Amino acid sequence: MKKRTIQITSILIVLVLIGIGLIIYHQLETTKKEQNLLLEIKNSYAEVVTLMKDKEVYIYQDGNYQPIGSLQKGTIIPLKNKETKGIEDIYYQIENSNYYIDYQDIKGIENYQRNQEYDSYLVTSKIHTSPNTVLYQEGKPMIYLEQELTFDVLAKEENNYYVKFLDQIYMIKDHYEIEPLEQVDSLKDISVLNFSNDISLEQLNKVLNLLKEQNYETITITDFKRWITGQIDFANNKVLLLCYQELDQSKKELAEKYSYQINTFLEDIEFISGDTKLQVGNTKYYKYEINNNTSLDRVKDMLNGVKEVTIVNTKVAVLNYHFFYDSSIGESCNESICIDVSNFRQQLDYLKENQYKILTMQELNDWMDHKITLPEKSVLITIDDGAMGTSSINGNKIIPILEEYQIPATLFLITGWWNVNDYQSKYLEIYSHGDELHHDYYCNQNGNCGYKGLVLSKEEIKTDLQTSIQKIGNNLAFCYPFYQYNHNMLEALKETGFQLAFVGGNRKVTQSDNKYLIPRYIVYKNTDLNGFIHMVK
Repeated sequence: MKKRTIQITSILIVLVLIGIGLIIYHQLETTKKEQNLLLEIKNSYAEVVTLMKDKEVYIYQDGNYQPIGSLQKGTIIPLKNKETKGIEDIYYQIENSNYYIDYQDIKGIENYQRNQEYDSYLVTSKIHTSPNTVLYQEGKPMIYLEQELTFDVLAKEENNYYVKFLDQIYMIKDHYEIEPLEQVDSLKDISVLNFSNDISLEQLNKVLNLLKEQNYETITITDFKRWITGQIDFANNKVLLLCYQELDQSKKELAEKYSYQINTFLEDIEFISGDTKLQVGNTKYYKYEINNNTSLDRVKDMLNGVKEVTIVNTKVAVLNYHFFYDSSIGESCNESICIDVSNFRQQLDYLKENQYKILTMQELNDWMDHKITLPEKSVLITIDDGAMGTSSINGNKIIPILEEYQIPATLFLITGWWNVNDYQSKYLEIYSHGDELHHDYYCNQNGNCGYKGLVLSKEEIKTDLQTSIQKIGNNLAFCYPFYQYNHNMLEALKETGFQLAFVGGNRKVTQSDNKYLIPRYIVYKNTDLNGFIHMVK
């Protein structure tokens, strides 16, 4: 009996010990889980997080976290740091708000860069939402809140309004009321300043220093597009700075020193030279030109919209070249209408040093139509035929020089002889010299012989012109082969839509000249610099 009692006692002791062990083990496991959970909660924190799934958002009210809406997967939010004391402390407050989210399904974003794109935009109105606020990004609803909210409007696009919320930019596109703010002094007009590609570091520094003294701030091309279309507003003293060529390192550092941005990538916007500031709604975008000779007083005038006092040109010299060769490498040319590239460079240097405006064909056309005025010193450069030295396959002289000097010229191409694709450069405009009209002796079916353009019928000329137009892609301007023309030729040009036609004549063109008989100065091999100056002066 005594032995049995001892056995039962032993069993009870073992059971008690097992029970105690289980309790201790459970407590240890619970503690471990709580510690792991606490570590998970702490590790979930980051200054900026993105949501890995849709989540509820809460407000803290009456001692409880109450749902107020939802945030969609991918939403980016900043979190306020805090000391997590226990496993029940599972909520993080969203920075600069009274909203909270729990710690689950969030992921920190490393090296996060805050969107500063809208920081400089002027608030001119407020937007009041309905009790169910929906905020969008890239057309997708990202935030739902069961509240009426008020936001500052940073930008607008048709009936969509852009606002900042939780340190992000969102769009509101329905269920709202707009409240314009009173007495907001917004930007009425803006100056666009374009620095010449060869502007010196000294001149650039002078202009940027002037802008800083005048308290100007720069904007980006994106800013400009939004402002000119009425999507955003700015405070006063904003300026758009351009340069069509990438800045070298010293000029970049200079711009950074002044905290200015000089735009070298212009997206799809075309700026044209002009003497006017821009206003919201303008569809032509004018830029002021600044080079090494532009005075600071003139820059001040540009900023203030003061027109430059210029002598209006009543005559323009149109120069006519043909063939190009380089005697320094042993090349020669027996034609009187050849020109050595050294002489051509000397002539371009004169134009550049004396600040001549080198025209495009469209500018000459607009001037003759009295649509624009031109500076007193204006010149149009034309080249006939497309032969020696004018393309990549016959000497390649003219295109590299034009690109080096960054000036435009016009080539009247014989399209039946030369492929237009061999003459491609943004500084070389290509217009028609006919397709197969360039023959000085041709006999038609009636036995009439002479210059081909003079013995063809009007319909035959039109067919040739249409072929040339198709190859070139435009019908703005034409050059008569051998400077020869007659009634059929003139009528064919008009009926095929040409607006300008060029001959010889050795005199300047005036606005009263016949647009189908525009005179040109022929530049010969023996034309010296004095003779050239006499043509353009």
